Amino acid sequence: MYPFKGAGQSRSIDTTTVQGRLTFHLMGVLAEFEGSLIVERTQAGLQAARKRGPRLGRPKALTSAQVKHARKFIYAGERPTTVAQSFGVNRSTLYRNLKGDLNINWNILKIDKSSPSPNLSPTTVHTII
Repeated sequence: MYPFKGAGQSRSIDTTTVQGRLTFHLMGVLAEFEGSLIVERTQAGLQAARKRGPRLGRPKALTSAQVKHARKFIYAGERPTTVAQSFGVNRSTLYRNLKGDLNINWNILKIDKSSPSPNLSPTTVHTII
């Protein structure tokens, strides 16, 4: 016997009888059908969104112009942590956006953590952008 709660009352489905097994299987089929409908509606919604054209998912933290300016600061010798803070993102976000840039020697940038970064403030970054 499987307990069944519905309409504010508690009953059991007696699966030892033909009617109980039928009821149990019908409920299972209806649940599977509802799940399939949810998947179908979700897929239709995603297709419609793709046709409309906007990018799906979370917006990017840095624009391409910001990545370009960040790259300039790093080439000029700024610490990636400072550059990331000035753009209001985590250092890993900055690295992820610059990962295709093979000209940056990340090992050199990671070694010198004791030197203070000169003249890079959030106002400097935002006035350049």
